[in-house]
Amino acid sequence: WTGLVDIKTMSSNQFKQNGMPDWAADKYECQLNIYMDFFDQDSAIILAVNKDGPHDMKEFRFDRDQELIDTIYDKWKFVSHCLDAGETPTEEDDELFPLPTKGPVAV
Repeated sequence: WTGLVDIKTMSSNQFKQNGMPDWAADKYECQLNIYMDFFDQDSAIILAVNKDGPHDMKEFRFDRDQELIDTIYDKWKFVSHCLDAGETPTEEDDELFPLPTKGPVAV
């Protein structure tokens, strides 16, 4: 296997959940896809580490999602144009760019 590895520490409560914490799942997926684009990779793993001990680890694997990457870049361009025009993007503007996250690949 070749790809990226991003290490994320989690509290014991978060680590014991079946998946990634709800507050972080989409954020981490977007982050990994941008990293995969930057480094021209097709796969990435989040290595979750239980920071409270006994420091168990588990993996969440993601495959590159070009549709998600393109949507993120489109959103960044929109925000950049707003800022150049001296306008503040609104919450309604955020709805123009739904992020098509899919979650980790079942292994």
